[in-house]
Amino acid sequence: MEKDWVMVYKTKSPFEAELVKGMLKENEIESVIINQRDSSYGVFGEAYVYVYKDFSEKALQLIQETETQ
Repeated sequence: MEKDWVMVYKTKSPFEAELVKGMLKENEIESVIINQRDSSYGVFGEAYVYVYKDFSEKALQLIQETETQ
């Protein structure tokens, strides 16, 4: 990834990553998911959510608020 992107979330569940991406989109924050899970077994690897560096602080705040609810 280019240096303008920052990882804001890491999970073993691609579904969880999609939920975070959807929540960020609702708050007008563009994000991408990098899924590094092994497609053969589905056990190894993780999914990462990245946002532009300029939005990373807001994204992290939103994710933290969502996790504490």
